[in-house]
Amino acid sequence: RTPLTVLRGNAEQALVLGTRSPQELYEDIASESVRMSRIVDDLLLLATSDAAGLPLNVERLEAEPFLVEVGARARALVEEHGSSLAVGDLPDATLDIDPVRIEQAIRILVDNAAKYGRGSPVGIQADVVDGSLRLSVSDEGPGIPPEAVPHIFERFYRTDRTRSRSSGGAGLGLAIAQSIVSAHAGRIEVDSKSGRGTTMT
Repeated sequence: RTPLTVLRGNAEQALVLGTRSPQELYEDIASESVRMSRIVDDLLLLATSDAAGLPLNVERLEAEPFLVEVGARARALVEEHGSSLAVGDLPDATLDIDPVRIEQAIRILVDNAAKYGRGSPVGIQADVVDGSLRLSVSDEGPGIPPEAVPHIFERFYRTDRTRSRSSGGAGLGLAIAQSIVSAHAGRIEVDSKSGRGTTMT
């Protein structure tokens, strides 16, 4: 509802020629429209996943070059939050995945680590365990409160509600990441310790 409220407020100000310049109002309207579109896209993805399972375009590809490219594109995302990204050794393995969706899930985890790690380095590690790819994204931030851990994959849930407006989050990212991983017959596990960071695997 927040983007709609902002859009309506800016439109009303423009109609009555308020104290803000038309340029500022139009920039805010455009920004909130983009944000609303993202929320609608996320909701449609989750609705599709609920109704018939998330459709996948599976390809066979090599893990190392794929993850190197994903890491390179994610680095700019991390740097926007004043953090740095380190990618560890990557496995020599073949993957049968939807690369667009898997990259989306990884970027969600990296973005969360950068935002809530409060400037701490973000790390990506990957290996192969029992024939499956295991990928971890970690930060060295304050960690997730123990009472919040069981809820973090719930839709619209945010551990830090004061940051949701400034960071643009709607509390859908981890639910989407979980849907993507589940569609690949995988799972996400969380290891978080107060004051010692969080690892999503």
